[in-house]
Amino acid sequence: MNNEFRINLVQYDIAWHDIEGNHAKIQKLCEDMPFCHLLVLPEMFNTGFSMQPATFGNRAAHAGLDFMHELTQVYRTAVCGSLIAEDNGRYYNRLYFLTPDGQEYTYDKRHLFTLAGEHQHYTAGRHKISISYRGWKILPLICYDLRFPVWSRQSPENPYDLLLYVANWPQRRSHAWRTLLPARAIENMAYTAGVNRVGYDASGVFHSGDSAVYDVLGQQITQPASDTECILSATLSLSELRELRHNLGFLNDADAFSIQ
Repeated sequence: MNNEFRINLVQYDIAWHDIEGNHAKIQKLCEDMPFCHLLVLPEMFNTGFSMQPATFGNRAAHAGLDFMHELTQVYRTAVCGSLIAEDNGRYYNRLYFLTPDGQEYTYDKRHLFTLAGEHQHYTAGRHKISISYRGWKILPLICYDLRFPVWSRQSPENPYDLLLYVANWPQRRSHAWRTLLPARAIENMAYTAGVNRVGYDASGVFHSGDSAVYDVLGQQITQPASDTECILSATLSLSELRELRHNLGFLNDADAFSIQ
């Protein structure tokens, strides 16, 4: 068991539809970052939250995956983030989780953001994934999934230790972001991390970032980070998580349910 787990969140201003420019920006930010076991990039990290997937086909995914693989080798860390992906003629907002030893996991965003018409351009995913890495169980989700707590609810059959959200979440709804992230941590008794972009997108929508990591009691363990490009780092403890779950026992009293 690897008790200590170090996570870095990369918060930056995503250049609109500029794959190479965004990769270069991430590289620059990572140059002096602290050592980590997991590096987390935002939603659609090399294009921005685009409703023009046909502009890219699989170009963003192919270039993004090559870039992520490079990061895993240079920094000897796992890397995750979402990309525009085409699969059998359909487009997906697809999260990739890559490990230094070559393992690859994918998750397709289930809750598509209808307010921006995401459902008109992308196909919703139907399945969650459970990632086992360095003795930790990790559940990765994407942006709008944060508003739907049943989708992230702990289950006795497949519990997790770390809940991840990669996002392009606008500043005008930042109160919801800053409220729901610790709520997910509290109700699931799991570390919860959310990484968000900063800056204006092509539609003039401003993003304030507010990327953060919360402990199992909903306390923020990273420094506040609004309106700035930065890397946020946190060290998580599996023994502390398990001790709190054992001593408090809240998960033992949870309701049983099934997702239709």
